[in-house]
Parts: sequence; C-alpha cells; structure tokens
Amino acid sequence: MTALPEISKFIDSSITEGDFKVALSEMRNYLDGLLGEDGTTETARTILKIPLSGVVTQADSYTATASDSGKIIRFTGSSAITLTLSAALSLGTGWNVTVINDTSSAVTIATSAGEAIDGTTSYVIKAGGRAQIVCDGTRFFVTSTPSQDSGTHGWQLFTGNGTFTVPEGVERIYVVIASGSGGGTGARIW
Repeated sequence: MTALPEISKFIDSSITEGDFKVALSEMRNYLDGLLGEDGTTETARTILKIPLSGVVTQADSYTATASDSGKIIRFTGSSAITLTLSAALSLGTGWNVTVINDTSSAVTIATSAGEAIDGTTSYVIKAGGRAQIVCDGTRFFVTSTPSQDSGTHGWQLFTGNGTFTVPEGVERIYVVIASGSGGGTGARIW
C-alpha cells in the first residue's frame, strides 16, 4: 500500500498547483489501498470490518460470507435453522456477525470446512438466544452471549422511535443499535 503523503505536501507555502495535484494523487492511492478502489461505503465497511453495518433477516438456513461482516443476522423461521460460516481464511481476521435467534427452534452455527468454533465444529443458539461470532482468520469464537438457561428471553425491534417498558424481574437489558446507511455507526450497550 502507498504511504500517506506528508502534510507538508498540502500546506507548505511553496507548494505549486502541480505539487498539490501530485499530493492529491498520492492521497487517492493511499485511500484506495486503505478503503478499496471502487469508493463505495460497502467496500470500505468490508475492508475495515466496521461492526453493525446492517441487519439481515432470514427465515431459512443461510451461509454467511465476507459481505456479512459487522451485520446482525436475525433468524425468524419456525423450524430448525443452520447458519453456515464460510471458510475462516476467506472471511479473514476480524470478521464478525451478531446472530439473533427469534425462532421457536434452535439455530445451529456450523463451519464449512471443519474449522473450530469455540473448540468444536458447531455452536447452538437456543430459541430467543443470541451470540456474536468472531473470526481470527483460522477459527471462530463466540465472544458474547448472555446465559441461555437463565429464564425467558424476549426481543423488541424498533425501526423508529419507540418505548420499551422493563418487565418485572428483569435484571439485564441488552441493546443493539444499528444506524442508517452512509456514514452511520453502530453501538452495542451491555
């Protein structure tokens, strides 16, 4: 990748128009190497592995690919579902998804090439459960999941303004915020 041009190439009083154009060309080459040559937000998000870059809702089994990195994959079907993870090498270090199981059955996370996910080749998310899956380029890890055996789980999805009333007996609330397209960012509050 091309190095970032020195700031002096942009602000020195002796810079000519030609020097400035060369510096801008060097900056463009640097950004192409950093964010992708096509200049799209989606390519930049994929390259930078920016989290929470959208929500994918699935009612059937699904195969996660590199373009799913940072997304929430929400399952809504009524039968057993499998989320197959593409090969760790193709997904790369830092690839991650958050999986939400809004079904009445289990969602099984399976690896496609026998790679490990938390030391085994599959991971089960019970109905109402969720987990974040992260890749290190050779294997997968479950980095966060609330206890799936400690009581009732529920979800409330807001696509705009809304109100949530905390039910009696609730000790923890997990909030996932995904913003709109373009330059939006995401946050996870635990």
